[in-house]
Amino acid sequence: MYHRMDNSKTTFSYIDHKIWQMTWKWARRRHGTRKNKYWVADKYYRRHEGNKWTMFDYDTNGNLITLMSASKVKIKYHTHIRGSANPYDPIDEMYFEQRGDRKMVQQIAGRKMLTFLYRNQKGICPICCLNITKETGWETHHIVEKHKGGKFIYENLVMLHPVCHKQVHSKYNTVAKKIAALAKSDKR
Repeated sequence: MYHRMDNSKTTFSYIDHKIWQMTWKWARRRHGTRKNKYWVADKYYRRHEGNKWTMFDYDTNGNLITLMSASKVKIKYHTHIRGSANPYDPIDEMYFEQRGDRKMVQQIAGRKMLTFLYRNQKGICPICCLNITKETGWETHHIVEKHKGGKFIYENLVMLHPVCHKQVHSKYNTVAKKIAALAKSDKR
């Protein structure tokens, strides 16, 4: 998965070929001269998803298990940063937050952070006090903006609906006041 950002289909195909050579050599050596190559091919390989030479087995429940093919890994390209974007400009703060959200969803640590934020807020947007769901979508917002020295840590992030996030950036009001008000109402 480390190499999924590279344009390396030919390398992945080469890796698949080398793995096939190693498994074929193992299978032939395991049965020695007692079994011919056609028997070995029928025993260990089958056609799966258009590939004739897919090594397979069955688990304890009888489900088919196949050896993963490296060339099936989807290549994800880097999203290029907009040329005119400046991380220190308040106008581009929302652009970088949305870019960070896409990156967070793709990484395990980012998904953990989103889960923590969601549970910490009890699944509620602090601006409109409505539930945040997959259908409504979400965006993370820095309470203290990054261009003002805000860090990318749990205490400085909050999940908002996309519409609420746009309202926050268009009105230049602080989310911290709303969050503090909600925290006080929860303690009562």
